[in-house]
This record gives sequence, C-alpha cells and structure tokens, in this order.
Amino acid sequence: MTVPADAVRTGGDGSTVVWIVTDGRLSRRPVDAGPVSGGTREGRSGLAGGGTPPVRGGPGAEGGRPGGGSP
Repeated sequence: MTVPADAVRTGGDGSTVVWIVTDGRLSRRPVDAGPVSGGTREGRSGLAGGGTPPVRGGPGAEGGRPGGGSP
C-alpha cells in the first residue's frame, strides 16, 4: 500500500509511524516505510488491517481523538 509521504512520521528513536483513522478515531501505527517516490511512500509492513491514513499526522496528534482524514 502506498501513502502520501507526509503521512509518515519519524519518531525520535528513528521509528516510522502513521496516524490511522479507524471508526472516526486516530491511532498511531508503526510502519516499515520505503523511500519517497513522487510524493508517496510504500508501506512495506504495518498498514494491513484497515483504517485510513490521514495526509497529515504530526506531533499534535493524539490517539483516540476524532480524526477527519485528508484536509
């Protein structure tokens, strides 16, 4: 699955995550993301299981809060 490159965030420990919208709520999901290509990144693992990755999910995002998907 590919996602917008700016949906993938890198944590202080170097791990990559996306914020997934599931049932209208945000949840943080660790992913193994490939390189950026044309504004998207391949999610090599961690994206199976449903939910919609929002375009943006930055440091202010909190799990369990309402999520609206793409702005």
